[in-house]
Amino acid sequence: MRGSKIVRRGKDSYSFRYDLPPDPDGKRQQKTETVRGSYKDAERRQRELLSQIDQGKLSWMPVRKTVGEFLDEYLDNIRGINSGTYEIYVSAFKAFRKRLGSDCAVSSLDRKQVQDAVNGMRDEEMGSGTVKLYFSKFHIAMRWACLPTVRYTMEDPCQGVKIPEPDDVVKPVWDDDQPNQFIRFCKETAARYPRFYRYTTLFLLLLASGARVSEILALRWMDVDFAKMSIHIYKTVRRNGEEGSPKSKRGSREVQLDEGTMRLLTRHKVSQDKEKLAFGEGYDPDNLVFTTPKGKRVLYMSAYYAFERCCRKGPPSPTSPSTACATLTPRCCSRRANRRMSSPSASGTRRRPSRTHTAT
Repeated sequence: MRGSKIVRRGKDSYSFRYDLPPDPDGKRQQKTETVRGSYKDAERRQRELLSQIDQGKLSWMPVRKTVGEFLDEYLDNIRGINSGTYEIYVSAFKAFRKRLGSDCAVSSLDRKQVQDAVNGMRDEEMGSGTVKLYFSKFHIAMRWACLPTVRYTMEDPCQGVKIPEPDDVVKPVWDDDQPNQFIRFCKETAARYPRFYRYTTLFLLLLASGARVSEILALRWMDVDFAKMSIHIYKTVRRNGEEGSPKSKRGSREVQLDEGTMRLLTRHKVSQDKEKLAFGEGYDPDNLVFTTPKGKRVLYMSAYYAFERCCRKGPPSPTSPSTACATLTPRCCSRRANRRMSSPSASGTRRRPSRTHTAT
């Protein structure tokens, strides 16, 4: 029996069975196909599958492929996706290559090997959230490897793998007075070290706007409206220096600022103009708001390390360096100042009030 009788399963749903080539042990292999549509659609699909089997394009016998070759091929197939998501796939595959080995055959992978790889990541003090994210990307790739048209493996080795539970850790936040202490420390540091002024402006703009570090580093002066006292956010900067768009439509927004923050931005622009005149040609052709003294873009990690130094040398803060930039703005900024002007539905949404810290 190469193709069984087509059976109606429900409204606009039909199924049939068909025989695949036998496995290496000579055992019979059958598969059931369900087609949503008309009876003629099911007949057409059955003819397509039987034709593929005759041509040798559809087989349940796995194709010899190493883990390294398979992961490289999968990365090539998904190269057109969002660059940030692509970087996560690269990092996840790198972690699994290290523990599974690039020369291991995909068809020989089993659940125990994958479970050992996951446990190894956890033993190396990798966060449970990161392990779960990496495993989800690897699992997606392995499901693709199981497709009959790909046939790199007969079974998904990720089935049944247990993922460690997320860490039950409450991220510490600042109390009512610590943001004000941080602001005073930044201003005192900028007075002693003039080059630190750019980071003082950056941190206080984060507190006032509630934006992400990557969004502020992508700001250009054309995005700052001094008349309306607002900034327009529509780009982000990734850790590798590439610019991209926010992942959602709500990510593009206009953020209202207070008078103290606008005065701070005005003084920052005057200081930057003096640097530009002193440097000469070739200074910041993109007209960025935050640049180095040589006119280059301030890197994400440079801003991170500057904030980390402030947390270590400034007032005591419960915010750990590893989550400093992530927890700086959402917990200390004013919800009212961060309303999204570009979204009428969002501006009418009631939000829980929170503490306000403005730059003066």
